[in-house]
Amino acid sequence: MQQMVFLNFFGVSIFIATVFYLLVSLFVFFGISNKSRSTVMLGLAFLFSGLLALPYLFAYSVGHPLMAFHRWGTVPAALLIHPFFAQTILHFPKTNFPRAARALLIFQLICALALTAIFYAGTVSAARVYSFNGHFYDFEADTLSQVVGLTIVLNLLSVIVAGVAQTIRSPGSRFVTGSFTLVFALAFSVPAATNVLSRDGLMSRDLHQTFLVLMSILGLFSVLIIYLNNTKDETTFLVKIMGVSLVTFMALMVFICFFSFEEQESSYDALHAERTARLVIDGDYDTPDLEYLVAYNLEEDRFQYLRGSEAAATVDFSDIKDEFIYTATYQSIQNLGGDDWREDLNRILEATPDHFAGYRAMLLELAPQVSTPAELLTLSAASKQRIAYRANKISAIPNAGFRPALDAYLEKFSEDMVPFRTAIRAELARRPDLEGEALKSTILRYFIPFHSPGTRLYRRGEQERFFTAFMFRSRTDTRVYEAGFSYAAYRQYIHPVGLKLTLIFLSIVLVVVVGFRFFFLGTLVRPLDRLLDGVRRVNEGELSVEIPVATADEIGFLTRSFNGMVISIRSAQKKLEQYADELEDKVKERTAELQDTLSKVQQLKVQQDGDYFLTSLLIKPLTGNWSRSETVDVDYLLRQKKRFSFRKWKEEIGGDFCAAHSILLRDRPHTVFVNADAMGKSIQGAGGALVLGAVFESLMERTKTMSTLKQQSPERWIKNAFQELQRVFESFDGSMLVSIALGVIDDRSGLLYYINAEHPWGVLYRDGKARFFEEKPMFRKLGISGLVGQISVLTLQLEPNDVIIVGSDGRDDLLIGTGKSGERIINEDETLFLGVVQDAGGDLSSICSHLGEIGELTDDLSLMKVTYHAPGELRQEPSRIAQSEEKRVQAARHLRAGESVEAERLLQEALALDPHNPAAMRLAARAHLEKKDYASALEAVEDYIHLRPADTEMMYLAAYLYKKLRRFSDAVDYGERVRLREPNYVRNLVTLGEVYLALGNRERAAKMLDQALKHDPEHARARKLAERARGPRAVPD
Repeated sequence: MQQMVFLNFFGVSIFIATVFYLLVSLFVFFGISNKSRSTVMLGLAFLFSGLLALPYLFAYSVGHPLMAFHRWGTVPAALLIHPFFAQTILHFPKTNFPRAARALLIFQLICALALTAIFYAGTVSAARVYSFNGHFYDFEADTLSQVVGLTIVLNLLSVIVAGVAQTIRSPGSRFVTGSFTLVFALAFSVPAATNVLSRDGLMSRDLHQTFLVLMSILGLFSVLIIYLNNTKDETTFLVKIMGVSLVTFMALMVFICFFSFEEQESSYDALHAERTARLVIDGDYDTPDLEYLVAYNLEEDRFQYLRGSEAAATVDFSDIKDEFIYTATYQSIQNLGGDDWREDLNRILEATPDHFAGYRAMLLELAPQVSTPAELLTLSAASKQRIAYRANKISAIPNAGFRPALDAYLEKFSEDMVPFRTAIRAELARRPDLEGEALKSTILRYFIPFHSPGTRLYRRGEQERFFTAFMFRSRTDTRVYEAGFSYAAYRQYIHPVGLKLTLIFLSIVLVVVVGFRFFFLGTLVRPLDRLLDGVRRVNEGELSVEIPVATADEIGFLTRSFNGMVISIRSAQKKLEQYADELEDKVKERTAELQDTLSKVQQLKVQQDGDYFLTSLLIKPLTGNWSRSETVDVDYLLRQKKRFSFRKWKEEIGGDFCAAHSILLRDRPHTVFVNADAMGKSIQGAGGALVLGAVFESLMERTKTMSTLKQQSPERWIKNAFQELQRVFESFDGSMLVSIALGVIDDRSGLLYYINAEHPWGVLYRDGKARFFEEKPMFRKLGISGLVGQISVLTLQLEPNDVIIVGSDGRDDLLIGTGKSGERIINEDETLFLGVVQDAGGDLSSICSHLGEIGELTDDLSLMKVTYHAPGELRQEPSRIAQSEEKRVQAARHLRAGESVEAERLLQEALALDPHNPAAMRLAARAHLEKKDYASALEAVEDYIHLRPADTEMMYLAAYLYKKLRRFSDAVDYGERVRLREPNYVRNLVTLGEVYLALGNRERAAKMLDQALKHDPEHARARKLAERARGPRAVPD
């Protein structure tokens, strides 16, 4: 009976991978109890990996056309592997995307079944071709194979995407899921890359097969180990030892197979190259596996059948005639010698056909770089793979539009392929009429392999007859010979090595799978089983367990430790029973003691609640909203953390404080608000709030009754108020500290004057958006000695319907969870409050509710909301405003043209139409200032400041004009207001220095000028005035 099974490297290596996959799947399904969903999916992935490899084993080992149907097994298996790996990672270590995982699996299974059905229908009658690259039959269905390949790539990407998503959503397991995904990607990406290289001719198929099997075994075993080390499913230690050992042996077997088969293949080539030479030289010599011997006469351009004409007649030698010519050329170059071998090389190359032009140009280019013909052929052989790669790429270009596509592809040729590009372009120029398949066949002749005699070739005859062929040419003969040998004999020659290696591999698997269990039975398996049995019995309550120590190794140490632990538990249990017998008497004794202590604590609690109640009664009259403004609304919310009951009253006490009042400053109504948080809990914080409330209430009463305070500017008033509060709390020597937000709003203009002493930043809620209106800390808490730096006042111009919200740090200090060790997690994101304000629409009750939904309040909470509305008298008719603005624009144009009289007339008309046009007021001040009419300019500036007090630049201009008019007291007033807003405004500091000099206050002048020079050391006027302030008395310019 004719032998049908032939083992080679491809068959043995894929057999190793098949055994690995199937053993792993058997272990997962039968070696793990109570399997999780991810474990089941992992087992299915390995099972289908084995079902993918198994058909290849038959395809590589059985040389029959029916073996092309191995693709009917590999296609569905290949389409199902990655979906189950994706499901594994989507459910490991926990299911984060249940719906997405289910939908993805259903979709991929439907696609796999549909594509499998399409592939079956498209290949059932497809031609079957034999590939010498892998020595197996395949279907001639490139389009379907490309669709299947693209689907597999998409499935692979789905695993990677699933791994990335799972890594992002699993904070505690990111390293595990990330490692799982990375190793999986490497295990499949590396073989995919080597497959592309081998198909393009840049890598041998044997080497690709080695990478494929090694990466499959090592990569997927690493995936398995990562999974088993982190899953909660029950596994055994022995299985892991066996797995590591088996994979190590498998990896070594792959290398052994590769080198063993390489040696056997080389032996076959050397033997048959020698037989070919003997067949040519010795006409009586014969060899059993010879099928034919043909000769190609170079001079007569014809083939002669010397032996086996029947077999030779099945091969179409006309298609491979060029190979004979190229081999003859190779042999001729190889035979060259002497110093003038380069001249003989030129003669040989000139006789070569046109389609040898690429090789010819390459050899002529390399010849000057070498010293012998042998070196030349060796150097040219280095380009063999690159030439094959270009040939494969050109062969893949579609026939339709081949010429332009080829021309574009030639531009991608590397420097060493320039000779071929030049030759091909010359051919294209000579044959403008050729297109499509005819042109492709002509171009591919330029890339026919240029190999030496003795290289193994494969020939395909009729009726599925295959041959291995070797060429030979003697030095004197004008003929090139080719001997064809039985391809089946070649496979028989290789088969014994494959059979031996297969038996060795099966022996190793048997030893590892079966033998290891017996080898470790006495030293590992039984001691561990006894130890685990003891643990189970102790868990069930049996404390009389004592495990015999069989060995003195690590397991023996664990057994002794376990026995000691059981003895300790047994002793503790006896003591516990003794305590239980005496427990009733001890409980009665301790209960009596606790009852007595509780009575004393209750008395103290009543006294404490009384103190709390009296303190809350004192604070309550000081807390509230007493503002009476038509344009400013104030609302507040106060939730003290400490709540108590005293007799029939239920109250709360804490350190947060809120108050608002209406006052008059320079005959303009203003609203004052304060939000504060005194340091300490309950009574301590309440003490600070009581002191603050009393001082603040006193300040309000004095402001309402004393004319000197009423005539202060808002800047001066808020500064003095802050300093007074600071002095009071400084007297407590740091035992009472208060954070405070103090604000004054001009009811008419909406200008906010604000000071913050280490209080949470204030929020501006405008047009549905919330933001902090502070940019940096201003001052430290009230009560901290030594106020650092110049006191400054922050100003903010409010627009109609603007809302200011300030609050204590209770708004940020939310308990949002607990850590792994039970520690409290407090919110540290201060910007969280901005989102809460926006979501609540600025409503205080809603803000409080939202904060409660985010986390638990851990401190007192107080919030103040200040809303500004536009005053009624400022509203003008739109038509008058538009006319006024038009007059102002005309006046500006005349002013630029130097027509000041017409400009003043137009400005008067503009202000008559809209007395509250600030731009017209600024322009009028500028017009008067250009004429040096300081009095009129000052009048316009004061009107402007009355309307827009937020404009610090115009306020400085007022100070400057007062100085020019020598009204120094008024200049000081405006200059100091500017300084409170912008302490480092150099021009203002210089003006103040000059005014103080005029008033004779040289010490104050020197202070202002030194501060100006600190920020601008090169300011000439400041230097000059500073010298005067320190020198003899002089009147400034």
